[in-house]
Amino acid sequence: MEARLEALVVRLEAAVEKLESQTGGASESTGDDTPKNVVAYDKYVATYVDPFVATCKKIGGDVDKVGGLVKEGFGEVRKVLMVASHCKKATNDQKMKLFEGVKGKVQEVVTLRNESRGKPFFPHLSSLEDGIKALYWVSVRDTPVNYVKEMVGAATYNLNLVLKKFKNEENGEAHVAFESQAKKFILQLAAYIKENHETGLRWNARSGVDFDQAFAKYGGGASTSAPPASAPPAGGAPAPPPPPVMNPQATSSKPRKPAPDTGALFADIQKFSTSGLRKVKKEEKSKYRDPKDKVAIVKATPKRKAPAKKAPAKPPRFEYVDNKKFEIEYQISNHNIKVDIQQMSDTAYIYKCNDTMIEFNGKCSSILLDSCKKCAIVVDSAVASVELVNCQDMKLQIKGKIPSIHIDKTDGCAVYLSPECREIPFYTSKSSEMNMLVPSEEDPDDHIEIPIPETFMTCYSRQKKKIETEVNEI
Repeated sequence: MEARLEALVVRLEAAVEKLESQTGGASESTGDDTPKNVVAYDKYVATYVDPFVATCKKIGGDVDKVGGLVKEGFGEVRKVLMVASHCKKATNDQKMKLFEGVKGKVQEVVTLRNESRGKPFFPHLSSLEDGIKALYWVSVRDTPVNYVKEMVGAATYNLNLVLKKFKNEENGEAHVAFESQAKKFILQLAAYIKENHETGLRWNARSGVDFDQAFAKYGGGASTSAPPASAPPAGGAPAPPPPPVMNPQATSSKPRKPAPDTGALFADIQKFSTSGLRKVKKEEKSKYRDPKDKVAIVKATPKRKAPAKKAPAKPPRFEYVDNKKFEIEYQISNHNIKVDIQQMSDTAYIYKCNDTMIEFNGKCSSILLDSCKKCAIVVDSAVASVELVNCQDMKLQIKGKIPSIHIDKTDGCAVYLSPECREIPFYTSKSSEMNMLVPSEEDPDDHIEIPIPETFMTCYSRQKKKIETEVNEI
């Protein structure tokens, strides 16, 4: 019997190997052992990253250095993709080993940026400090696309500084190309991930090899696992034999409960007398009665509430109404909206936009943002104010001057102020996680982040006969 089972197992393994050889396994490799998702990655790098690195060389200096680090960082990500495409899903410790190269390159960019503080190209390096962190997508589970898109918003402020300071300087075309290509290679990275790794880094669970084998071949490293237990260490005694397999039931640490004594139960049952019971006649049985005479209570099944239908997504809208008001609504993942103010009396109303960047050029009357999420707004100047109502995770940059900022029912808001707006008032209510970033007196490009208070202490003054409120420092 055992010989027949062994023969059956051998036949099954041979059939599986044959099927895998015909389908090419889960890695979807090309003829040169390069998986299709890595081929697509190489095409992305050649199309968007290499031109950006060439632009960095044209600018020169520290920008050239950081361009080289960006190229090396994308090379480390390629190693990760090659290893993941040829091996089964790694453990957490193995993933940390695999991602060390990516982490190292990101840290080098951060260090170079910190060392260049006060130098002319500091905005370039600051923008790439945020942008290069998009390479961490390899360690993000479920939604790496959203993570990468957030890096665009993080880098936008410093990229705008690059345009503002260098577009009219010598070699200005290279600086303009730097800004546009930096945004483009991050956004196109998100597009590549959505196409090939939408729910996270893809592993070869079907026909992948052991992690150490794949890492040694494609990751540029040696085996990370310990030697087998049977191999004796150099110059020492042989390793002890593996412990014997124990029966978990026999070695349970908890003592078994004694079996219940059922003798007394059966004795009580035998004492029960049925002599006083009357036999039920055939016509009295329910199954023989007339259906009209049967009386039964049937519980009504509760009606299930139909799931609430989601309202259909409304089309995005961008209109200039009555030659005085810009209305921007329902924009999603649009990072290229530019509003050219026609006259100083123009107003702007932005409603229910998500993951969107809007740049206003020129001086307008006022701007109101309502029910927006994860948006970045760049404002030149305003006559009245900028208001945020019912918003979440917003970024606002002021390039010129505005009188005041109003924040109401908003969770998460970072406001970058210009040197002319250092002392403008903020009016806040029912809001949290608010920060103002004030330009430094020594270097206007370097901002100091200051949290806006959320908790207060209020008490009644008997002498002044009024309520007094002050910030709670706790």
